[in-house]
Amino acid sequence: MAKKTVTLETKKSAGLILVVRIDGTKLQLDEDGNGECDLTGGVAHVLDFFVRGQPGGTYKVAITAPSESRLRREAVLDQDQLDIGHAYFFVKA
Repeated sequence: MAKKTVTLETKKSAGLILVVRIDGTKLQLDEDGNGECDLTGGVAHVLDFFVRGQPGGTYKVAITAPSESRLRREAVLDQDQLDIGHAYFFVKA
């Protein structure tokens, strides 16, 4: 099956730790919090993220391309100082 490039964008407050995995593989983010990976089309994929930091810290994780795969998660950390997310997304063949 053909591969498609998936583009991910993250933003976070200073001091937060943010780790993103797609299909179990850690995504390398550039200094602006952006990353890309090539994924097989025609199947579902899994996005996992882990955020840790001080209460009140904010973050955003978004798949911006391809258009059929778009998703966005953003939140403010509460007193638990931890947030974990898990989402499925589809890449067309």
